[in-house]
Amino acid sequence: MRRGAVRAVVRRPENGEGWRERTRGLVVSRWWHGLIAAVILVALVIQLVLLFTGGADANSGESGTAVGVGTRLWRLFSFFTIQSNLIVLAVAVGLVLRPGRDVSAWNVVRLDVTYAFAWPLAWLSYIFTQGTFTDWYPYPFLDVTDLGLPTALRNATFVLVLGLALAAALKTLDTKLPPRP
Repeated sequence: MRRGAVRAVVRRPENGEGWRERTRGLVVSRWWHGLIAAVILVALVIQLVLLFTGGADANSGESGTAVGVGTRLWRLFSFFTIQSNLIVLAVAVGLVLRPGRDVSAWNVVRLDVTYAFAWPLAWLSYIFTQGTFTDWYPYPFLDVTDLGLPTALRNATFVLVLGLALAAALKTLDTKLPPRP
């Protein structure tokens, strides 16, 4: 194997069964996560090209130099969708590089819904705080300036409850599926 090459550690079972299936699964996993990473990276590059060339902002429609590049860059990375895509990109790249690794921290995150909602809650706190000073909100349903604080908070709560319901549905589905071999 050449220096710097990435290889998955595949332990051959004692009786030799399942080795080929596990290896094939790791190859498929690597390609799948590589595709996910590539799609996110291309989308991010397109966003950055639009930002630096003066393309219109998705929400406000502002374009050109009406808003400085620094402000536009800060706004781009204030979108929850961009931040969550960056997290998925980091995880996908990690799984491409080492598809067979077992990280106990991920097992905890997958099992504990509280951790899954820590980032969205922190993000909402950030958005409402910065919006107080800038009058800019990344999504129209959170715009306190246009909607008022009670309506914006109600909308945020609705999205969080919807996320909790989806998480509960997926957890229920997970208990109904047969265990992994």
